Amino acid sequence: MVIYSRKKNKAVYLALILVFSLLMGVAQAFEEDPNIGKSTEIIDLNDNVVSKLFQIWSDGNDPLNYKLSIDGNDAEYFIIDGTIGDVNGQSVDADDKKTHMLNINLDYDPRLDITLNARIVITENNDTNLVSYITLTAKFHADTHEPSSPLIGRSAGHIELAGNVTSKRFRIWNNGTGTMNYTLTLYGDDSDYFSLDTEQGQSEGQSDKQTHTVSVEYDSDFHNNTLYAWIEIEDDNDNVAYIDLSATETTATRVSYISMEQGINYQDAGEVNDFWLYIETDDTVDKIDFTTAEDKDFFISDYNENDDGSIRYWTYPEEPDDEVDLADYGDGTYVITVTYDNNDTAQTEINFGIPKKPGTIVWPTQIPVITYPEEKTVSPVRLKWEKCVDPNAGSIRLVLENYESEYYEEIINSIGKQYSKGTTKSSSINLDVGQWRAVLSFGKWYQSENDDGIPYEVGKYIGGNSDFSVMKWFGTFDEFKNHPLKIADCYSTGVTFKLTGGGWGEITDEDCTFDTINLYDTTEKSVFRIKTADGNVTTIGSINAEECDIKAITGRKVDIENNITIGGGARSIILNNVSGSINIGEYVSDDDSPKIITCALKFNEASDLVLESDTPIRTLQATKWLTGSLEAPWISSMIIKGDFGADVTVGGDENPKGMALKKTSIAGQLTGLWEITGNCSAIKANDISEWDLTVEPGINDDETPVRAIKNIKSKNWIKDSTITVIETPADIGTITTGAMQNCTVSVTNGIIGKLEIKGIKNEAFCFINSNITAGHIGTATIAYSKYNNGDDPFGLAVSSIDKLTIKDSNRKTTWLDPDLSTDPIIIDDLRIPLP
Repeated sequence: MVIYSRKKNKAVYLALILVFSLLMGVAQAFEEDPNIGKSTEIIDLNDNVVSKLFQIWSDGNDPLNYKLSIDGNDAEYFIIDGTIGDVNGQSVDADDKKTHMLNINLDYDPRLDITLNARIVITENNDTNLVSYITLTAKFHADTHEPSSPLIGRSAGHIELAGNVTSKRFRIWNNGTGTMNYTLTLYGDDSDYFSLDTEQGQSEGQSDKQTHTVSVEYDSDFHNNTLYAWIEIEDDNDNVAYIDLSATETTATRVSYISMEQGINYQDAGEVNDFWLYIETDDTVDKIDFTTAEDKDFFISDYNENDDGSIRYWTYPEEPDDEVDLADYGDGTYVITVTYDNNDTAQTEINFGIPKKPGTIVWPTQIPVITYPEEKTVSPVRLKWEKCVDPNAGSIRLVLENYESEYYEEIINSIGKQYSKGTTKSSSINLDVGQWRAVLSFGKWYQSENDDGIPYEVGKYIGGNSDFSVMKWFGTFDEFKNHPLKIADCYSTGVTFKLTGGGWGEITDEDCTFDTINLYDTTEKSVFRIKTADGNVTTIGSINAEECDIKAITGRKVDIENNITIGGGARSIILNNVSGSINIGEYVSDDDSPKIITCALKFNEASDLVLESDTPIRTLQATKWLTGSLEAPWISSMIIKGDFGADVTVGGDENPKGMALKKTSIAGQLTGLWEITGNCSAIKANDISEWDLTVEPGINDDETPVRAIKNIKSKNWIKDSTITVIETPADIGTITTGAMQNCTVSVTNGIIGKLEIKGIKNEAFCFINSNITAGHIGTATIAYSKYNNGDDPFGLAVSSIDKLTIKDSNRKTTWLDPDLSTDPIIIDDLRIPLP
């Protein structure tokens, strides 16, 4: 709001007063100058006469050049020659009398006995500044209406429009004992603005007084004037009486409330003086001027308004100004002038002091100190402060201002509360998320009504403030337990965030996005649930619980774009689509023999996901996981309904029974780089391609061979892949596939219990350019080898085989129990064993 001050125009204003005073002095000195003819006129306005002729002439022989101006009381009701303003003329001598028409701009009811007074200032134009006057008077004769019949009782009604009072009751009764049937008729000036609740009635006698209501329907152009009408009462015998009515508009019709305060606020910048004037008006007020008790003039030209524009809210100043000196205001009478949209004005007065009593309001001295909140809080909030013990303070006021940003420049909205002096905390207040400033005031405020019927409040206070932010939060915080947060995302999907079992969460973004969610003080019993309305999917950027454990994060319709960080352990994470990274720490227990805690993860689709967990993974389920990586101490079960292409690193000293990867089932294609420290159980896929598996198994105490991999199974192909067991003694239980191409399998000096390349229907060759190395193979089946490998030997590098089955391209089967040391198998480039 722009606040205009008239201080700078004070010198000009005083100068104008001085000039006006000098001119008045000249006028008095030359009022009897014989050179100017003058006339005193009384204009009788009876019978609607609202104009009169008057004359001006020169008493001397010289020409008189004159200027006419209307001056004096009620001058606005007089017009010369139909002109508002000055009229110029010339008179040569006494015989040259100039005749002028005086019109009256009648704005009164002619029935009322009122007199208007003004004068015409005649100023000569011959450098002599001679001034004379013609005194004018307009007389209104009273025209009252007396009842023509003594049988009709009457009661006059006067309606003041202050405080939106637009109706009045009046009574009619019969002065006699018989029955009177009467009819009411509105008549008189401005009667169109009046209406009656009934037009006919009956009165049995004097005690039977009939009550009626007259209402006023004035329009927005009616400002600061008076309406007149009267009611004719006619009975069945044509006896007539009158009830006079008038409706007077006061300032209170347009001004509904005024508040005025003086205060001293203690802020970070130090002591700031504060004068605050607040006025509520209707929508016909265009400007407000006010004069302080120290005769300082200011005006307000800007305002806020309600939704339909019917109420305007005027404030001065909007914020405390360091340059504002309270000495410019002070105690005493303030004059407030309102200007309407038709340029009419009205005034009202407010006494800044104790209403209807002598004396001023005593200044409080205790500075309020807010003890809570300090920086961040949650809604609903309950503020706390040090107790007020100031004898000059009678009550406590709390104003909460919501700002657009942390710079506290532009207020979005504000909330006001009032409490008794002994209160030390607020009620529970619901606040919007964002930046807030709490302004706490100790002071004395008085409510009253001024002479125009306008309710007002005045007071003095000492204020202190505290800045804090209200978070988008959920969970358990202060006195609130398991508090849910219901909020809409940027696509208007309703989302509910709920955290139970301890801890609280905060969404740090100011807009509708969920870029960052921070979790605090969660434990191994805490469950974080995210639920969307109508089965819609919402997107979250990151979830951070960097310094705590959590039991579960559940959001079946939640996509994660960036990161999930859990400083401690987690037992369950269920989400929709995920990307970015998931980092899970491990549970830290005070128990010397802690129970092994594992985590279960379930996703829909994962893309470019980096999952690093210090907590072992009990189960991992996903529809597909195309790229990224997975690292964990060990995994009991990994089930993928589609393709899996992430790199996998598992294993360590804490694996139970040395089992790093117990069960893996890939319904689609398996690719990626796998490094396993420990033993594997079953690895099953529909297809395997570009898969590099390295297993470093554990070692038995008696150094007997360990089962590094129980089985590897591919329904269709294993292509362009490497399978390596890097420690001995170790073995692979079973390798089963439909076909193998460009692969290397190495179990150095170990055993492959069963090698089965079954063949695939409609594939001509199913064992192509692949090498399998082992100390021994129990049973081997090789179907449909491509024997011609360009003179590049391939096959099995093995010392012995218990049983070998070869299916050639003609689908012929040969069973062998060979002694490979003396009888190697050579079929073109196929070698068993390899040289």
